[in-house]
Amino acid sequence: GSWLGTTPAFVAFDLNIPTAPQLLAGTSIPKSYFMQPVYSADGNTAYVPTFAVNTYFGDWSGQHGDVVAVNIATLSAPAVAGTLEPPLDANVGGANPMFGAALANSTTLLVGGTTSTGAANNGTGELVVADVANPAAMSIVTTVPVPNTRQVFRPVLQGNLAVALGDTAGYNVTGGWPPGTAITITFPGNLVLTTFDVANPRSPSILASIVLPYKPASPSPAPGVAIPIGPNLFLFGGAQDSSGNNLLLLVDTTNKFNPLVTPYPVPAPVTHLAIAGNILHVTAGDGGY
Repeated sequence: GSWLGTTPAFVAFDLNIPTAPQLLAGTSIPKSYFMQPVYSADGNTAYVPTFAVNTYFGDWSGQHGDVVAVNIATLSAPAVAGTLEPPLDANVGGANPMFGAALANSTTLLVGGTTSTGAANNGTGELVVADVANPAAMSIVTTVPVPNTRQVFRPVLQGNLAVALGDTAGYNVTGGWPPGTAITITFPGNLVLTTFDVANPRSPSILASIVLPYKPASPSPAPGVAIPIGPNLFLFGGAQDSSGNNLLLLVDTTNKFNPLVTPYPVPAPVTHLAIAGNILHVTAGDGGY
């Protein structure tokens, strides 16, 4: 699904021949503005964070989000099993954007989000802990407000540690007028790096929260894309320096109370990261693969 699309779909491919993928099915899902999904260990459920903004005659008018559980046990017939937030809109979800998620275990989902609502950066970034034991009846267990943030993006887990980026100022939203014009999201603040102790994933605690001299990439639909790449090593995309140069950020959490951040320049904002063996695969929006 796409953050711009109003009719995203679940698309499944047969990869028995990796060099010649075969489409199995493409099925529309009656929700919108998908972020990167995470999948249950049995492969039967996709948990999809959603993040939507609205404009009215070109001015920001609202924001929404949710976590949607999609039953994908039958790849040719996926179906929405349940949603996390109280719905304000059947299509775009509840009052608070949800930027990304990670499964701590089979029954606990950790979600990066915000308490901001409406057309304002009026809230605090938070780590949302959700009970997903029954995907049809997900519920919020607790939330962890994160200092210095308006938003918290997708958390990444390794052992008893979770790491996430957030930002200090939220976003600005423009566009959408005339109808069909793209909406542009820009981030004026700085990135914030936070480490969490998730030894008890139902009760995370903050270990460190550090304002970085880098900014979320602008314009960007997906700040904070991230993967673990080795013991105590995490890689984050969607960052820029003060001159607007795009960066990957390597985070070393050997000292989880004072993680070390090293920037690496890249030619375009990174939108997705994947590791295969010793090779890092990167997509970079208009910059390609």
